[in-house]
Amino acid sequence: FDEFAKSINSEERKNRSLPAYKRGMPNGLEKQKLSETLPFILAPIRLMKDEEIKKILQEKKADLISMARPFLADPDWVTKAARGESSRINTCIACNQACLDHIFQNKTASCVVNPRAGGETQFKTKKAKVSRRYAVIGGGPAGLQAALTLSEIGHQVEIFEKANQLGGQFLLASKIPGKQEFNETLRYFQNELKQKMVKIHLDAEID
Repeated sequence: FDEFAKSINSEERKNRSLPAYKRGMPNGLEKQKLSETLPFILAPIRLMKDEEIKKILQEKKADLISMARPFLADPDWVTKAARGESSRINTCIACNQACLDHIFQNKTASCVVNPRAGGETQFKTKKAKVSRRYAVIGGGPAGLQAALTLSEIGHQVEIFEKANQLGGQFLLASKIPGKQEFNETLRYFQNELKQKMVKIHLDAEID
């Protein structure tokens, strides 16, 4: 990395700098060789899906992919990708609210879509000694996570959502340009809840 820093002078940095959170692989990056001392391409850019990364490596557009935030969202990212379980990856939505924003405030980095990140030793779950039935009212992110956690520790869970689809405020957030990844969080929850056989009731308002 020292060589990487030395190989680009200030003018080159200005010309080659990439927006910090630009999505995807910049066109033409694979054709650039940064220096004779570092003749490979490192892609430290916003790539969240394993399909995107595999394609870039297979097409030799990059020799190495650098990732950080996706591992806060799902520490089992690599394992799931290797097993062909992409649909079960909890995708980073690049919101920065609990990772970078926390760091800038001298707080512990965590993750909006994985609240256990940074607190794994504090927020431990134990298998329930007695399996009980739980009704979760509301299928927004909080309700979905509650249902998933309850099912993981051995309870029988049913979700009741008054709308005709799950998601709550994430459905609105996903409509903002550049925030389509919010849909990936809902995809993750729906697949995990299906795996845990959680019953979901839509158009079901509870008085």
